[in-house]
Amino acid sequence: MMAGEPEVVHEIRPQLVPMCHEQIFCGPIGNGLLMKLAVNQFLLVMANGLTEAIHFADRNGLDRTHFEAVLNAGPMVSNVSRIKLAKLIAGDYSPQAAIADALNSTRLITDAALQPSAQCLSVVDHRSHAGSYKPAAARLSLSPTSLDQPHRRRRTLFNRVLRYADAL
Repeated sequence: MMAGEPEVVHEIRPQLVPMCHEQIFCGPIGNGLLMKLAVNQFLLVMANGLTEAIHFADRNGLDRTHFEAVLNAGPMVSNVSRIKLAKLIAGDYSPQAAIADALNSTRLITDAALQPSAQCLSVVDHRSHAGSYKPAAARLSLSPTSLDQPHRRRRTLFNRVLRYADAL
């Protein structure tokens, strides 16, 4: 992910080819980081969804190998889901990434979502006044403004990360 003045990005792009599989221009300075945070948010939710889905399958007596085959044949398959799913099917709960990294991503996403320019999100900040990100003291609810209706249940980003950490 690259961001900055288009002329400068165009000039340095050749030097990045040996280090980067792809170079994607994301717009002005700052957009590269925001793109990374958006991607990380999707990754966190995807990993959490995968662990919840396998737990649901287990609780309902479904065969894990059949579950794996169906997910891997479906539209949501990715390299991440294949690798993580194979580990979960095998009962390998060793971490692939540090939970501290996931919590740091969550903190950065939360901070970005609380900025006035984040008009695409409806944010309710329940962090402690000290700004602590301890799980017991921190909660953030995010929902698209089009879905911001009282009857919609809001799930917190921190709770998603914590459930993902528990599954590791």
